[in-house]
Amino acid sequence: MIKSRVLRTWGMSESGLAEVLEKRFDELDKLGNPTIAFQASGIDGIKVRVVAKCDDEATAVRILDAEENLIRGLLGDVIFGTDEQSMETVVLDLLRRRGLTVAAAETITGGILSARMSAADAAMETFRGARLTAGTGAAGGIKPEQRAAAAASQVQSEFATRVGLAAVAPDAARATGRAASSSPPTSTARCTPRR
Repeated sequence: MIKSRVLRTWGMSESGLAEVLEKRFDELDKLGNPTIAFQASGIDGIKVRVVAKCDDEATAVRILDAEENLIRGLLGDVIFGTDEQSMETVVLDLLRRRGLTVAAAETITGGILSARMSAADAAMETFRGARLTAGTGAAGGIKPEQRAAAAASQVQSEFATRVGLAAVAPDAARATGRAASSSPPTSTARCTPRR
């Protein structure tokens, strides 16, 4: 029997994950079971797939549980979910459990953040909406972090949510000179939740 589990990660490169897990890879090479592989998944982060081969399902599950615990101990908060959990479902579940609502302001994402959040919360119980505007970089010399904080605060007020977040264009100076194929950095901010 072959069983697998996918650990969803965000915030660390594939080479960074490999470096942190290097000793574990060496140990698993000697053991032969379970095995670990990476799958870069673009906007969905990097998946760490653990595969156990056993005679029965209970043993495979025990091996996967033990390996997941070990990997979580090594990677910590870089792991945000397992198997089919997406970043947006994990974030929305955390907000829901805390009784928080959220709105977003987007200037460089083309609405992908709000589209994914809306798809995960079609009833708009937690994700209350977004404002999409064109953004081309620095506005009057205001730093991206300040623009993100202001935009997050504005949508928090506009949509009457407890949390606001924003994805804004970087400074034009920072974006110039970057390779045409690389995406500009995104600044985000979270407002202090309203009471």
